[in-house]
Amino acid sequence: MFEQELAQQLEVSNNTNDVIPWELTLFNSGAMSVEEVIELYDVSLDFNTALVFVSVGIAIILASTFIPIWYVVKLEPKDILVKSSIG
Repeated sequence: MFEQELAQQLEVSNNTNDVIPWELTLFNSGAMSVEEVIELYDVSLDFNTALVFVSVGIAIILASTFIPIWYVVKLEPKDILVKSSIG
């Protein structure tokens, strides 16, 4: 799908004489072929990356669960009732 999109963009850019933005001409070191772009395009997800995503997700869930619980546990029962009736 990515290869088809690149090929379509290449055909459109070859068929029209559109003005290329100066940012692309200034920072572009040269045109790359579709094969080179596909070769450099890597979307693999290895075990370490998946483990990092899961670890960060679990850490966020635990923090968002235990911080409010810790706050409520520190309060006196009277404060809990007063704060819950006001809010």
